[in-house]
Amino acid sequence: MILIKQQLKTYLLGMFLVLCSTTVFAQKNYYVSASGNDSNNGTSAATPWKTINKVNSQKSKINAGDVINFNKGDVFYGSLDLKGKKGSSGKAIVLKAYGSGNKPILRAAKKINNWTRHNGNIWKTNLAKVNNGRIPSLFLNNQAQQIGREPNISAANGGYRTIKSHAGNNKSISEASSLPYASNRFKGGEITIRTTDDNVKVETVTSHGGTTVNFSLSDPSAGFENNIENNFGYFFQNHVNTLDQNGEWAHDTNAGVLYLYSNSNPNNLNVEIPAGDEALALNNTNYIKIQDLRVEGGLSQTLAISGASNLTITNCNFYNGNNYLSLGFTLSNIKVTNTVFEESNNVAIRWEGINGLTFTNNKVQNIGMRTGMGAPGFIGYTGVRFISKSGSSTNIIEKNTIKDIGYHALNFGGGNLKIRYNNISNYCYTKDDGGGIYSVGNKNGNNSIYNNMVHDSPGAIRGIPAGRGVKTAGIYIDNDSQNQLIYENTVYNIVGWGLMANLSSKNTIKDNTVYNCDNGLVLSTYNNSFGAGGSVAKSTNNTVTNNILFCKKPNQFSARYTNQITDAGFNTFLGDVNSNYYCMPFNGSKQISIRAGRQNTEYNLNEFKSKYPNYEKKGKGAPVTLAATANPNTFIKFVVNTTGVAKSVSLGSTDYVDAKHNNYTGNITVAPYSAIVLLKGKADAGSPVTSQLIDNGMYTIESVTSNQRLLSRALETFNAKMVNPGNYDDQKWIFTHLGDNVYTIKNKANNRFLEVPYAKCENGIQVATYTSAAGKHQQWKVIENGTNVYGLLPNHCQTQGLDRNNGTLNTNAITYTYEKRNGNQKWKIVPTTASLRSSEAVLTVYPNPASELIKVAGVKEGDKLVVRNMNGVVVKEMNATAEEAVIILDNLKTGMYIISIPGTESKQFYKQ
Repeated sequence: MILIKQQLKTYLLGMFLVLCSTTVFAQKNYYVSASGNDSNNGTSAATPWKTINKVNSQKSKINAGDVINFNKGDVFYGSLDLKGKKGSSGKAIVLKAYGSGNKPILRAAKKINNWTRHNGNIWKTNLAKVNNGRIPSLFLNNQAQQIGREPNISAANGGYRTIKSHAGNNKSISEASSLPYASNRFKGGEITIRTTDDNVKVETVTSHGGTTVNFSLSDPSAGFENNIENNFGYFFQNHVNTLDQNGEWAHDTNAGVLYLYSNSNPNNLNVEIPAGDEALALNNTNYIKIQDLRVEGGLSQTLAISGASNLTITNCNFYNGNNYLSLGFTLSNIKVTNTVFEESNNVAIRWEGINGLTFTNNKVQNIGMRTGMGAPGFIGYTGVRFISKSGSSTNIIEKNTIKDIGYHALNFGGGNLKIRYNNISNYCYTKDDGGGIYSVGNKNGNNSIYNNMVHDSPGAIRGIPAGRGVKTAGIYIDNDSQNQLIYENTVYNIVGWGLMANLSSKNTIKDNTVYNCDNGLVLSTYNNSFGAGGSVAKSTNNTVTNNILFCKKPNQFSARYTNQITDAGFNTFLGDVNSNYYCMPFNGSKQISIRAGRQNTEYNLNEFKSKYPNYEKKGKGAPVTLAATANPNTFIKFVVNTTGVAKSVSLGSTDYVDAKHNNYTGNITVAPYSAIVLLKGKADAGSPVTSQLIDNGMYTIESVTSNQRLLSRALETFNAKMVNPGNYDDQKWIFTHLGDNVYTIKNKANNRFLEVPYAKCENGIQVATYTSAAGKHQQWKVIENGTNVYGLLPNHCQTQGLDRNNGTLNTNAITYTYEKRNGNQKWKIVPTTASLRSSEAVLTVYPNPASELIKVAGVKEGDKLVVRNMNGVVVKEMNATAEEAVIILDNLKTGMYIISIPGTESKQFYKQ
């Protein structure tokens, strides 16, 4: 009996475990195929469902861990609604492809048939209002078509007519002479008006005749959108009388008729219009994965994700958007990789309130390129718009290609964004006063914009007043943006501004390369009310250092600095503007344009230094100059690398020199996401690249407000701490220069390197020491902050600084947002009285410059001599065999080098 009970218990326990496993861990696979049937169970590839509607009807049965498979090569019409569905960590709900062939397509569109000939090549079919208005798009064989317009875009001025004057109520415009059309030929159609640089709006034509066009206002309260500036442009659209090119269309909502200009019978073509608000709705979802799908159409959004969290999108395509390819607010942990967002009338992506976004290796293209088909205001026609929420974790936007965009390519806001390694081109096509990378009114710190390639934007030159010029920038911070870090970017071939800080202060702009822009760098101030509480915002107190500002044409400027409010105090107004390279290679051309008060003045660099001696104490001009009539293509070599792999280039035997006065010949390597601009010729042999602020050697790191020093010892688990001074090795630090004033800093007592643990980039991190210096968080950028006073910035995160934690005595050292005025971040770096070598030994290098060899005096037998190039790479090593060493230079390229005895002093020399 006991045995039977035990067997029964074992059986019941087994059944319980089976039930638990099927209830908790079961995963269902659902299949959808164009060859399926909605009466099937959908749980195998042999019995698939047929339609999106069937999937929607089973929404309540889809649970965490389930997979919905769409057959490759098939097109599924409709809107997939998974709003509110929630997977879980490790058991996401997955949407993916199966089978073979092209990606399956989820298309929110419907076919249009029953065409009859209206007149000539113009066809028509009945179509009532869609969402209480006209259709936003028409697709011919799945390609978006141009709405009918007059004049066509191929006409003069990009198809814009010119506004001579306008009514005070902004409801009519007039030309200088009579319109070349019969009165009211376009009545009931639309007028597209470029009201100013950065706005395009569409209204309904109520009448026109003679020189005047009258129209209604769709939103009479929209002040900015409605205000018209004279001499901008306009055109007519969305009227049957505008149709004269294949694919053009017009939707007359009053008559309920859709017109199409087609060279062939459209009944034999695939003509579609968008249908349904979204193609894929994932609002308020959690743990959803989408992979290998193509999602198209939708009247409002192709992909809707507001309220989503833990969403992963991989290797997908989002196509043929109308208002947004994707719209979402309040988003957490969104990861998008290897995905294409292509073809939208208005915006590709608008995601706001983001937290923990990863957006990597994606393509965004052909967005907002048809004037009059996007939305008015400051967001319409934008590529991507990412706004982080307050207190967001890190958001990474990297290695994306963004091109062919109507307005801003990448618009960001909020804090804690890393925007890096992106390739951005051909933007601000439809409207301008915008940028490849743009932020407005952004005072949030912890943003880093670096190693981006922004290039080849001719600007929105159509429909603007004659002689006005475009307002397009490579990287643009606008209207009281503050505390942004912009460095090591490459901006080139921009008709407008390379780097623009408009009414923006306390930003850091450094180590960028700007080439062939009308104005390489602009700091702009004028009367405004964009500051806090309606105050005046100014471009002041910025840090602008070590930028290459290279002009290709004699009428360009390396920089333009303005304060149109007053000329008083201009010598200190801009901030720390120093050590930049103003490379204007044409004789007679000025490098710098100034507007101080009401006075415009142009200067060469020496004149600028003389007039404003607080700036550019170490700034440099072009290393060589040429005749103003010289063809730049014959003497400038511009090598760009927009990839993630280093690029090798042969210069042959020709001598070249860069803006920093480095000489080159033979082979050079261009680092990933960077460029080099070279001039034929040689620099003056005595021209150093940059001055090394701290010679290699041993120092104490001391407070400027007390006599305490920084130490590291085992007693405090090797944390960095301030203590009273003493002759102890744990208070001594060995500085080794890696190039560009970046150093490793090693504690003499324990041979551990000063570091920011775990490469964190935030306030309040305890600084410590570690046994190696392999990472950038174990390297420190030294910058000047007064006479013999310095700042120490972790090389991985140069928005932070080494900080004495409120200046408390005996405190631990931490990282904190760097501010030059913060006394707790000012340090004295003092040579130790006891040298690592004999104090009477002084390192001497001669001849300098040298061509074949150098002699090094002040060494002793056995000293190790190390030669590094200016990137910190070791190119020669040897041991001294006497008190004077000889080093042969025949295998070194022309340029600057550093010779040192590790742990002691170093000297620079120039190889001719």
